[in-house]
Amino acid sequence: MNLLLPVPISNEMFFSLRCSQVFRLIGHILGTGTWEQRKLGELSNGFTYGLNASAKAYDGKHQYLRITDIDDETRTFKQTHLTSPDIDFIRDNSYVLKLGDIVFTRTGASTGKTFIYRTADSIVYYAGFLIKMSVREDIDSEFVFQNTLTTSFNRFVKVMSQRSGQPGINSKEYARFKLYIPKLKEQVLVGNMLLLIDNLIAANEQVPKLVIKIVNNSLANSSFSN
Repeated sequence: MNLLLPVPISNEMFFSLRCSQVFRLIGHILGTGTWEQRKLGELSNGFTYGLNASAKAYDGKHQYLRITDIDDETRTFKQTHLTSPDIDFIRDNSYVLKLGDIVFTRTGASTGKTFIYRTADSIVYYAGFLIKMSVREDIDSEFVFQNTLTTSFNRFVKVMSQRSGQPGINSKEYARFKLYIPKLKEQVLVGNMLLLIDNLIAANEQVPKLVIKIVNNSLANSSFSN
């Protein structure tokens, strides 16, 4: 990847992109080495399918994540109608999400919707229409997750769904998605910056101008731009 000089992000540029997609622009600006194209499957320790279990009233401890529980816009776990899976929690504890796990919806109109597990989400089991990706320890999960919010990922989902004849993508198909990835240090930098931006936007609808300023200042002062 060619090194590009830092350039300001304009209001027009910002509003034409979903904030979590800006990392593609940041990557071009910050890139000092080669960003390698890798398949999602190469960044994973494996993909597994979720629980085939019904939901029951929330027991106050074990949360059940289903497709409808993932907010379409923020990709966070909705806390309005919590349930628990109707299972043996000791026997089925392999379906508990761990820090950095990413889940993908695999069927229906919501195919391609994603969610990343963070510590604030408590004990979470994932349901059968979700596929869990266990991200490798030497790869930044946040960076990978942000890639699932891009237009390139959306195009991939659309194409794969059409090939299958009906909305739906399996784990082998998700594993084929290609993305560009830098070294771990830069993954963490970009992933954390975009998580901060997403949090700011979620907290304040008037924040876009502040976000633009933060990104521009970060790019101007970053050691990666030298």
